[in-house]
Amino acid sequence: MSKLKNLIKKFRGKGTVKNHSTKMLWIVENTSTGKPIAHKLGPKRRSPPNIDADGFKRVDGKPIQKHTSWLKIYNYTTADIYDRGNGLIIYITVMKKVKENEFGNIKYDANPGWGIPLRNIVGVKKNKKGIIQKYFVEKVGWISKTQAVNMANKGSIDNAVIAISRNGNIYLRSKPDNTLSNNFTQMG
Repeated sequence: MSKLKNLIKKFRGKGTVKNHSTKMLWIVENTSTGKPIAHKLGPKRRSPPNIDADGFKRVDGKPIQKHTSWLKIYNYTTADIYDRGNGLIIYITVMKKVKENEFGNIKYDANPGWGIPLRNIVGVKKNKKGIIQKYFVEKVGWISKTQAVNMANKGSIDNAVIAISRNGNIYLRSKPDNTLSNNFTQMG
């Protein structure tokens, strides 16, 4: 076995789906039962951290990127899914379009409450120079810049990534999408 395969086996991560959209999705996994099961992931929810999401598709059967069957995701991969017009746009490193039978005989769990709510930054407080000092995080409240960076580092904030400025300062950026109004610098 190659060194890379040994590392992947040793440090195997979980696939994650974050549904930032207004659409209902099916998420297929087999970690909780050992057999493939599809759960309904509602809008503004994410797959639980103990679940390895293996694929997703729309519940209403409409295509995602011209594909109506499963979109397979891999370990360590996070699929951030957003609305784009009547369709969806996916921000992901690696995914593959697969056939309906890719995961075998899937049991469908129609409970719409599966997953956990997304926790996003929805507001900021700036100083007189326009530099962000505090962030308002859903279900948490106002927190300092340091606390927000620590939460984002642990994956506890779903719409933020850590960045480093040219002069070495650590700060938060919103995840990339086509909407300017959700950029932290545009919030007030």
